[in-house]
Amino acid sequence: MTGNPGTATYTTETPDCLCGRTDHDRERVARDDVTGASFTYLRCPGCGMERLSPRPVIAAMGQFYPDAYVPYNDPVPNQKSRGERIKRLVYETYYATPGEKSAFAGRWRWLLIPLLWPLRNHSVLSFMAPTQRVVFEFGAGSGNDLVEFKEAGWAVSGCEPSAHACSVAASRGIGLQQCTAEDALLPVGLTCVYMNNVFEHLHDPYAVLAKSRAMLEPGGLVVLVVPNHRSWAAGMFGAAWPGYDPPKHIWGFTPNAMRDVLTRAGFEVVALDQKYPFTNYCWASGISGERLGEAGWPVFRRWAVRLLGRGLVLGGMLAAFCGAGDYLRVVARKPM
Repeated sequence: MTGNPGTATYTTETPDCLCGRTDHDRERVARDDVTGASFTYLRCPGCGMERLSPRPVIAAMGQFYPDAYVPYNDPVPNQKSRGERIKRLVYETYYATPGEKSAFAGRWRWLLIPLLWPLRNHSVLSFMAPTQRVVFEFGAGSGNDLVEFKEAGWAVSGCEPSAHACSVAASRGIGLQQCTAEDALLPVGLTCVYMNNVFEHLHDPYAVLAKSRAMLEPGGLVVLVVPNHRSWAAGMFGAAWPGYDPPKHIWGFTPNAMRDVLTRAGFEVVALDQKYPFTNYCWASGISGERLGEAGWPVFRRWAVRLLGRGLVLGGMLAAFCGAGDYLRVVARKPM
């Protein structure tokens, strides 16, 4: 098959669900922000996962990732900002080794544990690190997450298909392989594979997991953050929800589907948590209709977003607390 976003023609393919089924019980049409083209997501009646079908072949995907794509141009985090200080405090409270903790975190940990509990999954480093800290990030974008790993004492490497993003990462001291996740070469002695809002972009998730499992040391970790297609916002806003981002987002994961995929790939899921970002984007974009042009809520929708403001963040945090947050944070282990 062929498609035509604007003036570009590309070849398409029709993938099966990652559980192996070929049928579907629902279709959802969503629009690409870059080209304006419409794409269809099919929901599997077995595992509940959604898949983009038909989808562009991997060789055609570059046209949907312009240099202006937001993850390629993330600003350098201000380590002195309130948000970054809180993230560091979360890390020191829950995950840091004794030698990494500040005197404040050590002295007040008994109080910080309940106070920071809603934020415990929001740091890049929100998991118990292995003894040897060697991480590879697939789809590293501008390199900001690897900067955080590096500052925490990790040996870092990664890959990214965009030449522009690789250049931005290099300016931050992060050298990346310019290639897709499927073509990346992983280092020896690897103890952690990291994908932050990347796993849903992969054409062949099982191939990337198999490569990761082969190179990880026994007990090594795979840490993933993906949109949660069982979230409240996904149900409320449908195609206006940012988790539907065709054709970049190829797979729509639910908690059960995520567990199933990792188990099939030979990993043990040790944590699967709900996560919500420190902004109101996920809910605000659904209410405002900005991702669907004139579709979505009535004419007052943009005014409603301004009125609700930061209250939307609290709504998202409540959803995460109730098991229906916008993102899943998953940690899986290669068996010993």
